[in-house]
Amino acid sequence: MSSGRPGESGSAGRRPEPEEPGPGGRAETVTNAAIAVVTAAALVIAEVVFAFDRGVSPEPHSLLILLAGSASIALIGRWPMATAVTVGLCLPLYYVTGTDDTWVAWLMLFVAVMRSAANGRRAAPVATVVIALGFFTIGEITAFDPWRAAAILAWMAVIVAAAELIRNRAAYLQAVE
Repeated sequence: MSSGRPGESGSAGRRPEPEEPGPGGRAETVTNAAIAVVTAAALVIAEVVFAFDRGVSPEPHSLLILLAGSASIALIGRWPMATAVTVGLCLPLYYVTGTDDTWVAWLMLFVAVMRSAANGRRAAPVATVVIALGFFTIGEITAFDPWRAAAILAWMAVIVAAAELIRNRAAYLQAVE
């Protein structure tokens, strides 16, 4: 039954359904963009603060690597594997080419993996970690440091475990709905 007003169709008094916040939806796109902006801001601020604290100026290419990885988080809803590859490459590239060896870039990996896992994905978070781990392995072959290698493996294990917990929780909440 139509309401009789121009431009309206369907049942009288019926509101259009709001867009679902599912994968690829507008709400998810806005959320991912906001997360990307906050992550980029946190990474850049931390990089600048840590660099100045150590008496060096932040390297422009380090900032660009952090910004590229963070920006790819905005695309995680539509192209999760593109984000996985970008972040998986940016993390080790930051450590190989940067002058300031801080923990700051791990935030980028953590956010990308957790956001992807929260959307119920498994392949993209695993790909992110495997790509980063592969490039870290290449770096460790050329300049092996047992403590650094152990720290990298430990961080990767923690991130994978946390991602799996997040993914399982998201699947449980979706099943409950």
